[in-house]
Amino acid sequence: MKTKMADFEITDEIIEQWAEELFKNEQNDLKCPPEILVIAYANDELEGDVQKAIDAHLDYCTSCLDLMLSVRAAKAETKDAKALVDGFNQRDV
Repeated sequence: MKTKMADFEITDEIIEQWAEELFKNEQNDLKCPPEILVIAYANDELEGDVQKAIDAHLDYCTSCLDLMLSVRAAKAETKDAKALVDGFNQRDV
């Protein structure tokens, strides 16, 4: 799987490294995914097992949940601002 976000590409290698570290963790310490994966999740750019793993992680990790919610809020604000500008540009002058 390759997901491209701006100039950063999420490769299978990044995903595999996170999964390997997650499953090697014998003490069940909280192991967060790379931030870029949480951002990709927030933008609905992941699928399958990776999406499910991040979803499960967000059930107990407030730091990653905060990041995901911040990304979604910023995305919504950007969309709202764009709609406002588009509406302004289309008004009768």
